[in-house]
Amino acid sequence: MKVLKIAVILVLCVVGSGKLYSQYYYYSDKYYESEYLVEFGVNMGIMSSVTDIGGASSDSKIYFNEFNKMAFTPGLYLGFTYQDFIGLRLNATWGKVEGSDANISGTSNNLVSKKNRNLNYRSNIVELALLAEFHPLMLHYYEDGPPRVSPYITAGVGYYSFKPQAMFDGRLIDLRPLRLEGQDFEEYPDRTTYKTSQVNVPIGAGLRYEINNFMNMRVEFLHRVLFTDYLDDASNRSWINPKLFDKYLTPVQAAYAKALYDPRIPGAKPSPARRGNPDDNDSFLSFCLRFGVTIGRRSR
Repeated sequence: MKVLKIAVILVLCVVGSGKLYSQYYYYSDKYYESEYLVEFGVNMGIMSSVTDIGGASSDSKIYFNEFNKMAFTPGLYLGFTYQDFIGLRLNATWGKVEGSDANISGTSNNLVSKKNRNLNYRSNIVELALLAEFHPLMLHYYEDGPPRVSPYITAGVGYYSFKPQAMFDGRLIDLRPLRLEGQDFEEYPDRTTYKTSQVNVPIGAGLRYEINNFMNMRVEFLHRVLFTDYLDDASNRSWINPKLFDKYLTPVQAAYAKALYDPRIPGAKPSPARRGNPDDNDSFLSFCLRFGVTIGRRSR
C-alpha cells in the first residue's frame, strides 16, 4: 500500500511539473506554446510509381529515370507534436498511378524491347498512414524563439488499396480477376492471387515553414516501400499458355485475358525479353504541398 501511495505521489509530481513547464514553454515574444500541439490540414501534390511497366528513359537503373506518369493527389492529415521536435501524424491520401510501355523514350535495344512489349496499366490508390517525424533543429534552444524553417525526416506504416486496370478498346478492364500470369492455376502452383489491400512503409523528408504562429506550410516527399510486385499486375518473366484462360475463366473474361496478357507488337524487333521482373517489388511515391493549422498556442 505504501508503494502504491508513493507511486501515486510521484506520478502527480511528474504531471504537475509537466503542466508547470508547459505553462511557461516559450515560443515568441507574443505567444506561449503548450508542450503538446495539435495540427491539422490539407495537402495537394503529385503521385507517381516505379513498376515493371513503362517509366524507363535510359538503360541506367536510376530511380528517377523510372518514374511513370504523375497524377494529382489530394489528402488530409492530423498530427501531434511534442516541443516542436518530434511528432506523430495520421495521413489520408487519394491518388492514381499509371504507366505505359508505349510512352517509353530511348533508342537502346533494351528500351525498344520494353516499348514493343506494349503493356499498360493504371490504378487508383487510397492510403491511410501513421508517421513519426523528427525535426533536428528544434533540439537546440533559441533565445529569440525557434526558427520558422525546420527540415525533418519521417517514416511510419501505412495501409493502402489498389486496383490495377488496363486500357483496351477504349475501356478500362480490371486485371486482377483475369489472372493474366496464371495465379491459382494448378499448372502454376507457385503463383497465387495477390491482395489489393496491403501494408506499406512510407519513408521521406520534408521542410516546414511557419507562416505565422497558427499556420504553417510544408513541402514533403514520401516514398512507399511495398511488399508486392503486382501494383501494375506484371511480375513473372514468362507468358503463360493462353489456352488455360478458357479452363479457368468465363468466356468473356477469357476473351479479355487473351487480348491483354500479351499485347506485344507483332513482328517488332527486338522482341521483349520478359513480361515482368520478379526480383524487384513495385513502389509509389508522392511530392506534396501541405497547409496546416496549429492548436495549442496562446497570447502572452
